[in-house]
Amino acid sequence: MGTINFNDNLEHALIQLYQQKRIANSCNTFFKILIDKEEKPKMKSKDLLYFPFPRAKNKLLQKEEVVEILSGPRCTFPLWIDMSLAEYDEEIIVQLNCSCRFRKSSDLHNQDTGFPPFRVL
Repeated sequence: MGTINFNDNLEHALIQLYQQKRIANSCNTFFKILIDKEEKPKMKSKDLLYFPFPRAKNKLLQKEEVVEILSGPRCTFPLWIDMSLAEYDEEIIVQLNCSCRFRKSSDLHNQDTGFPPFRVL
């Protein structure tokens, strides 16, 4: 899964979130990225710790920025991402709680959703 598939999977997860929350107009959607520090993660040799997040801290991001930030080196992505609705007013703010561990696409969690690594809460 390259950046293009990650973008598609983000889009599919967003559609599911909009459907679950009965959101019709999604034109003003922004994202907040939060990192789960996983205090004592069970590190494996295939984990690639990658922290591109300082530039995303306390910022509302566009979808394209999220894809750029969360697409790690050598086609790696956060091991899992939990997506939830943070705010819904004039703007939609989607919260992405992410693993701090990055792996290749075949090792990502939430394969059963059809759009790994995303899980819509």
